[in-house]
Amino acid sequence: GSDTLGINKEIGIAYLIRRDWKNAYRYYKNTEYRDMDYGFVLMKMGRQDSAMIYIDKAIAFRMETPRPWQWDLSRLYAIKGDVNRAVYYFKEGRKTGIHMYDWVKNDPYWDSIRHTSEFKKAQSEFYKRNSEMISRIRLNEQKKAVPALIQGGA
Repeated sequence: GSDTLGINKEIGIAYLIRRDWKNAYRYYKNTEYRDMDYGFVLMKMGRQDSAMIYIDKAIAFRMETPRPWQWDLSRLYAIKGDVNRAVYYFKEGRKTGIHMYDWVKNDPYWDSIRHTSEFKKAQSEFYKRNSEMISRIRLNEQKKAVPALIQGGA
């Protein structure tokens, strides 16, 4: 069905992050979205053949499109079980300046390779870089080189 506001897709993503594949599928099937997340959900629902069609198309699209798709590629190769390519693109994505600590820590795409020494090492390097960046920001705040965080808010 048509999901002109993308609400079903967003709810599907929320269920995907929770690893609730049945409900993620229930929402994705009511969208026109047929990309990597849909393929991942199909995979988790045991529909490997259908899933691979969407996953392979997602990889091909990202390889042909000039945009920094490294982390998407890392996630896609992770669910395909290709640890070397997943880690390679994870590191390439890190070079582009991605600093999403919670995403790395919780993204279900990396669950199947999270236990590998290669991914653990890349993840550790990522966390170290983020910690160093936060330390530099705090030091620059103390030097008044960057404004301190505004307390309170809206």
